Amino acid sequence: MDIASAASGFGSSRLLNYIPAALYQWMQRRVRARMGSPRILMLTTVGSDSGEPQTVALGYFEDGLDLVVTASNYGSDQHPTWYRNMSAHPQVGVQIEENFWEMVAFTASSSKRAQLRVRLATEDKLYGRYQQNTAREIPIILLRPVKPVLTGRI
Repeated sequence: MDIASAASGFGSSRLLNYIPAALYQWMQRRVRARMGSPRILMLTTVGSDSGEPQTVALGYFEDGLDLVVTASNYGSDQHPTWYRNMSAHPQVGVQIEENFWEMVAFTASSSKRAQLRVRLATEDKLYGRYQQNTAREIPIILLRPVKPVLTGRI
């Protein structure tokens, strides 16, 4: 099942799991406190086994039209479930405040990863600590809009 199929039961005006503003703001405060990230998005993936939509809150930053997130899983030796889901079904839904986008998610290439690491040092202060706590290389994920965005900001 892809994102469009999963969203069809909710109508095209509401991509997947619309998070009401009050709940989104509450989640932002919790995630900001835990992750130290001022920018939060809600990422909806399709479960690799269940086929059901699953939504998580993640800190992010922008790189051109792409949004950048990390699959740190708090420095665990296992990839987060959302990353495994995204690998199986790269079509994802992204909510930032009350705005929705269908996006394609992919892991950054080694050259792009090297470029983004510099920004990660300032954008995600916990990334370095998480990388030290695990033997696995923490994936850096790019979320690219399916349709071109006309403004410079997503």
